[in-house]
Amino acid sequence: LFLGLVKTIICGVYAGLIGACFLPVFRSLNIDAATEQLLVLVCTLPYSASPILGLCSDLIPLGGYRKRYWMVLSIAVGACGCFGLSLVVDSPPFNTSNDGDDAHRAAATSLTTTTMVVGCLVAMNLELSVLNLLNEGKYSEIMRDNPRTAPDIITFTQGCAALGSLAATCFVGPLSDSGHLSTLFRIALCLSLTPLLPVCFGWLPEKKRKMCEDEPGLRSVCRCGFRSTSCVPAGCGDNAILFDHERCVQQKETVRIAFFVGIVGPLLSLLSAYVPNRIASLSVVASVLAMTLAASYLFLPSRDMANVLAYTIVTRASTPSLRGALQYFYTAGETCLPEDAGPHFTYTYYITFNGLIRE
Repeated sequence: LFLGLVKTIICGVYAGLIGACFLPVFRSLNIDAATEQLLVLVCTLPYSASPILGLCSDLIPLGGYRKRYWMVLSIAVGACGCFGLSLVVDSPPFNTSNDGDDAHRAAATSLTTTTMVVGCLVAMNLELSVLNLLNEGKYSEIMRDNPRTAPDIITFTQGCAALGSLAATCFVGPLSDSGHLSTLFRIALCLSLTPLLPVCFGWLPEKKRKMCEDEPGLRSVCRCGFRSTSCVPAGCGDNAILFDHERCVQQKETVRIAFFVGIVGPLLSLLSAYVPNRIASLSVVASVLAMTLAASYLFLPSRDMANVLAYTIVTRASTPSLRGALQYFYTAGETCLPEDAGPHFTYTYYITFNGLIRE
């Protein structure tokens, strides 16, 4: 039940809403297509950092649970992002009417507003990334213990996510066209809070870990009273934050790889977006990629693993994306493009109808 809830509501409707709202939100801020594409890259940083998030969940149980309270924290962060966006989009310089006059809007976009919007979208994507990652980890355990159920679970999860995404596309376009972006993020706020009670009530089956003789590798970082401690008697189970030292040592190569990949991905995204000069940005990113490739062959435990990482980096870095430019072209108004020079799609047509056909 919890798997279906998260996959349908969070990985389906919530994820579909976030993915579809980038275009109307950034166009309303009078941001050009190239900058919009870079900002979307920043907004999706939590996906690039998912190895770090998974590492923290595995090595640092909160309240004795490796998943429960990490999920609760991510839900709180995502809800704050939704609430913040619902307030920001009601204030200037937002102008949500899709009149196509992107280049001549009177209201100038402030750097503060753009930063707030990007921060809120990062928070929403953080919730989505954590819930999806930890949920996938749990049903991967189920498939490992019950191999016969693996095809059914995969079909079920993919079907739930597709159904939820389909539902999101039905209302994002019309609400964007009618200028109700704040309503869109109020809906997102309700969606983000949906898993909170199921998580708190233990719908996700998980054994609580305690410091005892059966768990000699656990170390206490912080107790319930938030008093730091370096030595806690065995059998004391009231620790708020634990550290799995034994797993960290046993799987040090895996920890090293996860940390390495989880740092490089977000770093490249930030460099691409915030280095002002495009030539300088390309130079810095190319240098970081070269150092990453060199480090992978020097420090990864096997040559095959380094080859896989190198192939992934090179193929993704060499694949250009025209998503931002095409979206702006398809939805540009007559002021930007003459009547016979562009399709002038509304958000309802481009996001909703196109999304329904695509799904």
